[in-house]
Amino acid sequence: MVNQRRFSLSFVVFFPLVLFIVVMLVTTKNYYDAVNRYIDTEYSRIDRALTRGIKVLTALDYSFTNYSNFANPLSEEHNSIVKGDICYIWPIDVLLLENVYSDGLPAVDVDYMIVGEKSLCQAGTKINKLAEQKAGFAPSLSFLHDIESHI
Repeated sequence: MVNQRRFSLSFVVFFPLVLFIVVMLVTTKNYYDAVNRYIDTEYSRIDRALTRGIKVLTALDYSFTNYSNFANPLSEEHNSIVKGDICYIWPIDVLLLENVYSDGLPAVDVDYMIVGEKSLCQAGTKINKLAEQKAGFAPSLSFLHDIESHI
């Protein structure tokens, strides 16, 4: 006895059609997911670029404001302490966050410290005057450090 097996016409037509549709749906879903990943990656890149640009512009604005206002000595805008024979000077956060210094811009977060010998904390000394001249670079370097971690 020979077993004759025949598929119905509807099975012969619809099974490959269903298989084709399933393969096309899976391919379309994979393509859609890949496009969404690329879009998310691009949005993240744009967000990082905008954040970095805002930091650079804020640093430039702060630097120009700071360079044009170089008459303020270190003692007015900075805390200082002497431990042993070493002087530590760092910015007063409250003054940096006031609108007087930022002209309505968002608060500036700078984090730096000037360290030197004991005479650095004494107003009028040669090293104190030199530090007052060079202190304008400290906020900019602090911003650059926040932007690029290897600086």
